[in-house]
Amino acid sequence: MTKRAIISKKSCEGTSALEIIIVVVIFGVVLFALFGVFSSGDASAGYLSAVTTHQGRSRQVIEKLSRELIDARVLGLAAPPGLPTIDFQIPVDADADGDVMTDDGLIEWGAPEVAGPTLGSFVRLAFEQSGTLSEPADGFDYNRDGDQLDIFRLGRIVRTTQGGFRTQLGDIDVVVDQADPTADLDGDGQGDPLFSFNGVAEIDLRLFTVNRNIDGPPRIESFDSRINLRNPQF
Repeated sequence: MTKRAIISKKSCEGTSALEIIIVVVIFGVVLFALFGVFSSGDASAGYLSAVTTHQGRSRQVIEKLSRELIDARVLGLAAPPGLPTIDFQIPVDADADGDVMTDDGLIEWGAPEVAGPTLGSFVRLAFEQSGTLSEPADGFDYNRDGDQLDIFRLGRIVRTTQGGFRTQLGDIDVVVDQADPTADLDGDGQGDPLFSFNGVAEIDLRLFTVNRNIDGPPRIESFDSRINLRNPQF
């Protein structure tokens, strides 16, 4: 009886140790899995945060462009292969009488200059290059056209008046095609000019911006806006 009791006791002790080992192993596996989930979650959250921040800054730029152009009278657009440019005037109170109309009931077209509203002056919104985005160098097909041969121009949108008053619209990198600013940047088979005007009352904006604050290749995103001009084009 005594011998059997001793054997039974040792058997129980051995089983308990094995169970403890199994529990420790399972607990370690669970901790490792949880660590992976949290790490993945942090990476995903960081990526989404970078994308959201970039989109917000890009929308601010296109909203500024829309506000600039809503009251405009378009004077001209730069034609390819020139860089995207639009010249325009806006109503100004050049005679300081409290409105933007002449005594004959016509709009006082001009631009706000450092010295004040100036009749006959104009505003230019233009893409100014500061660098390049290269598919051959990066080994990535940014516009998804089936090759890695394209080189794009990177820059910012700058607002300049005829009198030399200059401001930059936002701090986001804008991309246009190296050879032709109206070329297909997003692989949809259509041209993508930054500015297009139907000659009557609509301006279309197509803004491509570059997000560098994410893992992997920079991400190119597009933002569109159609502006219905408030004033007749005369």
